Amino acid sequence: MFKHIVLLFAIIGVLLALTFSLDRSEINKIYQIELSGNEYLPKENYLEYAKLNEVSNSDLSISLIHDRLEKHPYIKNVDVVIQERGIVQIEVFETPIEAMLLKDNEQLLLTAEAQIIPFLENTINMNVPVIVNYAQVKDTKLFGNVTKDEYLMKALSIITTAQFVDAELHNKISSINLNFGRSISIDIIGLNFPVFYGKNNEVKKTVYLSKVLNHLRDKKIKDYLDYLDLRYDNLVYLGFDNDSIVKKERT
Repeated sequence: MFKHIVLLFAIIGVLLALTFSLDRSEINKIYQIELSGNEYLPKENYLEYAKLNEVSNSDLSISLIHDRLEKHPYIKNVDVVIQERGIVQIEVFETPIEAMLLKDNEQLLLTAEAQIIPFLENTINMNVPVIVNYAQVKDTKLFGNVTKDEYLMKALSIITTAQFVDAELHNKISSINLNFGRSISIDIIGLNFPVFYGKNNEVKKTVYLSKVLNHLRDKKIKDYLDYLDLRYDNLVYLGFDNDSIVKKERT
């Protein structure tokens, strides 16, 4: 009986030793890394950041690759699997970016989780609204959360509301002007006039805006507008460009 117990412990010890040495074995040596899921940066930039651009002489493991890539500010999560012997397939899931923030001549990014991250060189496909004329209320540190910053949260509310109620409007918001805390206005691609929001009820006003723009779609009247004013609750004012009207009447 005693011999059987000793033999059992010996087998367990061998199995544990094999398990801990598996990552370092030649069988699991990594010779090639393939990466997919990247939209914000070329895959070479992600691999370079994680020091994975040259792997032939590296002592890499799956967990090490995972940990290095997850530290990248653009990456929310990573899946790393061995496709076949020596080849690793990486799928990155990037952090949703809601807006670019111009602050003190610096370009920053605002995530869907209200976090500020850096705007990196070689960034591509970053078609998001630009937040301008921002008067810092709270200390907006890099990688900090801005949920207590009233005006940045208002800008995020406009963006996320448009995303839910009107995908076309969401895609066409080019900039959100915070006017240093005085009053919010936005610019929309394809419209030659600003939209004035005021300071409050940005969610309700974004819904109104969607309805107004859908009503004005394909109508000539929008060619004569100088501004669209949503500053007053439950009211929408259309400001007309008198010069455009006069020119039209003369033709």
